[in-house]
Amino acid sequence: MRAGNKVSAVSSPIVGVVGAGQLARMMQQAAIGLGVPLRLLAEAADGAAAQVIVDTTVGDYTDWDTLSSWAKGAHVVTFDHEHVPTEHLQRLMADGIACRPGPAALIHAQDKAVMRKRLAQLDVAQPRFRLLDSFGQGAANVSSVAESLGGFPLVLKTTRGGYDGKGVWLVADEAQAEAVLAQAPRGVQFLAEERVDFSRELSALVARSPSGQVAAYPVVESVQRDGVCVEVTAPAPDLDPQLAVTAQQTAMRIAAELGVDGVLAVELFQTRDGARSGQRAGDATAQHRTLVDRRRRHQPVREPPARRSRPAAGLSGGAQPMDGDGQHPRRCR
Repeated sequence: MRAGNKVSAVSSPIVGVVGAGQLARMMQQAAIGLGVPLRLLAEAADGAAAQVIVDTTVGDYTDWDTLSSWAKGAHVVTFDHEHVPTEHLQRLMADGIACRPGPAALIHAQDKAVMRKRLAQLDVAQPRFRLLDSFGQGAANVSSVAESLGGFPLVLKTTRGGYDGKGVWLVADEAQAEAVLAQAPRGVQFLAEERVDFSRELSALVARSPSGQVAAYPVVESVQRDGVCVEVTAPAPDLDPQLAVTAQQTAMRIAAELGVDGVLAVELFQTRDGARSGQRAGDATAQHRTLVDRRRRHQPVREPPARRSRPAAGLSGGAQPMDGDGQHPRRCR
């Protein structure tokens, strides 16, 4: 900016990103276009985002001293993943550093039990579930849980730490369920869920700013192969318009109720008679705008032309990715 014969710099907010995965890498391209500098805390120097973001620190995000030192000077901190300890985020916010999404929202991505209970309170359609402990369950209890959920097969998930197919099992009978519970360390908590009869997976993406402004994107269909998202079609082919609106409204409501600042993708099973809800990912440009709360007039989303896609395995969930046996939501990475 030039004022008379003087040139003054216009500063941009520094966005700190924890985690050097592909989501963080995609944020860098959008950040360049918006003039937003990124600061990265990477697990390793050869991480996907560390290869393209100049301001990179390699360190352990679970170590408070490392995290707090890295975050100093950042206007806002966001995440490539949801594994930063909640207490660390609370301390960052107490030190005046904004975290988006904040710990109260992010806990729903960190703990499947918290997520399931909250969606139940919001009366969002989801699989029936029960909580189990790995220790001292006994066959009788497993059988009772299965009966309450409509019988076997069941889906068992650790409430924390499961990712990319880890911590998730489809069990066909009592013996398989007992084997899963027996091998887990004492104190590990599990979710037992009914297996949902679905036709495909859908995702409804929304971006929400701290001021409450929300933008909804077209509902998409995703295809999973060996537990990995390999194809996304936007908009979802042959989706009933009213069902698409319902999915978008559900995503906007969940984002508002959980206090999500940033981008949220609610993943859904399209069941034989409708849809049930699920989780998150993001559009990088929208993520930057919501993180720094840059308000703007609505602009239509650009997407490739719709094309036909073979039937896909649908996914269900809340705020957590799940595995690839055709039963669980996944982040496309």
